[in-house]
Amino acid sequence: MKKYTKYKVLAIIVTSFFIVSYELVRHYVLIDYLSKNIDILFSSILFIVVSISISHQIFHTLEKLELQTYQKEIEAKAMFDNSVDGIFVFNSKGKVLNMNQGAKTLSGWDLDYSLTFEMLFNNSLPSFELDFYSRETDSSRIFESYLKKKGGINVPVSLTLSFMNDLDKIAVIARDLSERKQMENVIKELYAEATQKHYETEILYQISNEMATIRELSTRDAQTIFETVSHKIQKLLTVSDVAILLRTSSWGGYSLIASTQNVDLPDYAFLKKKCWEDFEFIEGKIIVPFQSNDENLGFIIAEGAEKIRSSIQQQELVKSIKQIFSITIENSQLYQKLKGVTIIEERERLAREMHDGLAQDIGSISMKLQVLKSLILSNKGKSIDSVKLQKLANELESLTNEAYHEIRHHLFNLRTPFQMQQSFNESLANYVGIFERQTGIKINLLLDDSFTNDNHNLSQDAKVHLIRIIQEALSNVKKHANATKITLKAAQLRDGGLEIKVDDNGNGFNYENAEGHQGHYYGLEIMKERANLFGGGLHIDTKRGEGTRITLSIP
Repeated sequence: MKKYTKYKVLAIIVTSFFIVSYELVRHYVLIDYLSKNIDILFSSILFIVVSISISHQIFHTLEKLELQTYQKEIEAKAMFDNSVDGIFVFNSKGKVLNMNQGAKTLSGWDLDYSLTFEMLFNNSLPSFELDFYSRETDSSRIFESYLKKKGGINVPVSLTLSFMNDLDKIAVIARDLSERKQMENVIKELYAEATQKHYETEILYQISNEMATIRELSTRDAQTIFETVSHKIQKLLTVSDVAILLRTSSWGGYSLIASTQNVDLPDYAFLKKKCWEDFEFIEGKIIVPFQSNDENLGFIIAEGAEKIRSSIQQQELVKSIKQIFSITIENSQLYQKLKGVTIIEERERLAREMHDGLAQDIGSISMKLQVLKSLILSNKGKSIDSVKLQKLANELESLTNEAYHEIRHHLFNLRTPFQMQQSFNESLANYVGIFERQTGIKINLLLDDSFTNDNHNLSQDAKVHLIRIIQEALSNVKKHANATKITLKAAQLRDGGLEIKVDDNGNGFNYENAEGHQGHYYGLEIMKERANLFGGGLHIDTKRGEGTRITLSIP
């Protein structure tokens, strides 16, 4: 057999080498010492012994090779019979010569049928460009294809094609890829789902951010935000149209504030309905009411919502949108209430200050005018004492000027110097400059980098309350402290909080007594309440004759 050719050649070479070597030794050495008969006998014995030794060695080697080959054949047969993968044996023409149990199970066919490679794999062997003449038996080629089962079902398989030794045969190992394909499909579906979730979360985040900026529902900015949000909802829910309605009266009237189709409010009879579920489907629409304290405040109406009815995931999105709207409307209502409370507090503060200052000045003016009137009546037809008259005129002028400046001061404090287009430190510096010009009191303004660069992340409402607290503190210095110098310092603390200090070199007061008579120190109460609104705290450090320090801390 071809696989033993090298051992035959080796045996011929070794035998020839021995004969030639022996003849040379015999011709030059032994022929002179041995007789002819002994030479023949010795040569015969030597050749027999050497031939037996060489033959024994060669046949022993061949026996070992045969045993190894037999063991490999047993192993190969065991693998062939027991392999889970399908193993097909084809001849060079693509006809099935043999197949294992795995192949029968995988394909549903057996050897009773005349099977070909093309029947099983919808391809011909030549299409795989196999060379039967210059093949390499140790190499294999791997492809992905489909196996056509007996019932006509195509099964995804991985094909490993390799030549078999000594015969013009090809072994094809077919591995079922159904589970792998299923896993790949599951991974693709999970990836697609995760991508969709990310997209939905991003849109919800954008909607939430847009809605969080609404304070008053009736403003033009709010309407613009609702328009933007309606388009985002349309995109998120993949519906044909989205309309947003808000209640405009206590008796249940609604107005259309945003729509992706820019249409007028249709005559929706269902708007009069009182009790609603989280959402309801009516004539191809989804109706989403949003409420505050179980009271309907408006609706989101989406046209073309048939897919939402059968999609739990889409319905969860609808619930999230509903929650965002409900929170926004409730926050707007709370903002309006807070705004109303703030206005009432400002009115009460102004009333108290006008009673303590302006009303007393006007009362004094009235009394001086009464004295002047009496003086004129008592000196009728007589000359009036010019000195007394000049004194009364000077007093009236002084009181009038005080009342005028008091009114100017109240008007100044009623205006909030904080502007939306200005940073906090610019607004504060602007207020300090005006205060210095009006009062003549010097203010040393010290701001650290967080305020200079406007990196303190204060909300708009917090900025307004801060300005109001500082206004009240400076106003108290002007009215009560008789101070000539104020230091206003604002800094960021190590824990990220902010601290604002207002120091004056004025009279100071007994703060312990102040806490026992809160009605007489209404401004201090207002300052503390404002600080509490945004989680801050107010500390007052003062002593009569030693000035006052007010410290405002903001977490």
